[in-house]
Amino acid sequence: MSDILLRFHASAVSALAVLDIVQTVMVTADAFHWFVYGFGNPIQLDEPFFNPWDVPVLDSVISLIVQAFYCWRIYFLRKGVVIPVLILIVSLAQFSAGILTGVRNYQIGHLSFSREYIVAETIWLAGGAVADLAIAGVLSWILLSARNSSRPQYNSMLSRLIRLIVETNALTAGVAVVAIALFWGFTGSALVSVPIAIIGKL
Repeated sequence: MSDILLRFHASAVSALAVLDIVQTVMVTADAFHWFVYGFGNPIQLDEPFFNPWDVPVLDSVISLIVQAFYCWRIYFLRKGVVIPVLILIVSLAQFSAGILTGVRNYQIGHLSFSREYIVAETIWLAGGAVADLAIAGVLSWILLSARNSSRPQYNSMLSRLIRLIVETNALTAGVAVVAIALFWGFTGSALVSVPIAIIGKL
């Protein structure tokens, strides 16, 4: 059983590495399209190029893989199914909304019109933030409970794990919250492009 789990973990890490490389190449191609080949051409800045696929779609896929892995970890540590299933439902909602956002942005063909489907983009961004915060909270609670009932020699290791989980998930959720704030606060600009372009990396 442990051999199967080890292979599964290795496959998940390899898949995430490939997706990260693909996303990096596509985001770089977007940047060249807009800022190098389209230098001085404001019309080209409005062309989506790969953006509908490399940001909402790939971010959603990467988030779903990572959040599903953490859901499995929560299930494994807690031996309860309710909390991981609830987090997985939120993750599936953000995944679906991200795919819908990408497809609709591609169909529209203009970045300036992407706000026409604000519900899907809001669900995508908010769902990712909620899932990350829930994962951080639940894992921290599980590890704090384990630390309180463990031997003293494990307390330092558990404290480091708790800090790492809170920092990484809070960072990802924080970037998603910034993206939502920019999306709703600056409706006429593309400022939201900056945080959403790095969510998949986090």
